Amino acid sequence: MPIIYRNKGPGMHAAVAAAGHVLRQVNGVWVSNADDAVQAIIDGYTLEQARAPMILAIKALARDMILAFLPDWKQSNCNARMNELNMIRMAREWTTAEQDEVVALQALWHRAANIRLTSDAQEAALGTLTTFEDVLAFDIATGWPEAS
Repeated sequence: MPIIYRNKGPGMHAAVAAAGHVLRQVNGVWVSNADDAVQAIIDGYTLEQARAPMILAIKALARDMILAFLPDWKQSNCNARMNELNMIRMAREWTTAEQDEVVALQALWHRAANIRLTSDAQEAALGTLTTFEDVLAFDIATGWPEAS
């Protein structure tokens, strides 16, 4: 039986390979080492499976964008310093320098939060797509906040 191929993305090819099969195009025809098994994988491959690697890529992009200006060690230091500043505020009013420090810390967190919100929006938008063609055409690189 010849393979009835439908492009469902690179994840589908990975699923075929993970099952121990080979799927390749030879002279314009899709061939495999186990047509029935490979066809079952193609037919059973879902939109959710096609979205999964893209969702991982969105999360990785968001993480990389945040870590570029706010690495883990700096996040930890910012949290610790904000805790110190909150304890100070319980004992007395902040100085102007401390107020400025709080504003700077909040700006960093706001910047990271905007990236997280964009990541969430990207994932939600991807989740609304109802065809493999639309999922595969989804551009995860657009719509992110400007780097500052």
